[in-house]
Amino acid sequence: MGTFWILLAVCGLLEYFYFKQKWNVLLSIITAVSWLGLMTYTLTNPPTNIIAGSFLQELLILVFLGGAFFNLYMWFRNRDSKFSDTGKSEYTESEERERNVNSGNRSLMSMNETEYKAYIRSKRRTTR
Repeated sequence: MGTFWILLAVCGLLEYFYFKQKWNVLLSIITAVSWLGLMTYTLTNPPTNIIAGSFLQELLILVFLGGAFFNLYMWFRNRDSKFSDTGKSEYTESEERERNVNSGNRSLMSMNETEYKAYIRSKRRTTR
């Protein structure tokens, strides 16, 4: 039973670092593989008082499988995002200058989703 909790703690720690590192692809793959490893461990060595094939074991397997797919999905969803959660740009100075020259006076309708969200956040911050 101790091994199960250690593996669960390692998976949780990897998950924390995955979200802290701004969607790093290598960390995403490592975290997904760790969840799949925990799923495999649970299949071969069910935790104490959990009968192999019971509803609880199947639920654990689905949660671990969901954790693996969630990590990969979040990486694909956010791989092109260059804005932090606070709306600040993560572009370098030269990329920012190039974006400003190319964008000029863009209308709201021509912005993509992340640019529009950053625009709304910046407007909300200036009105406060």
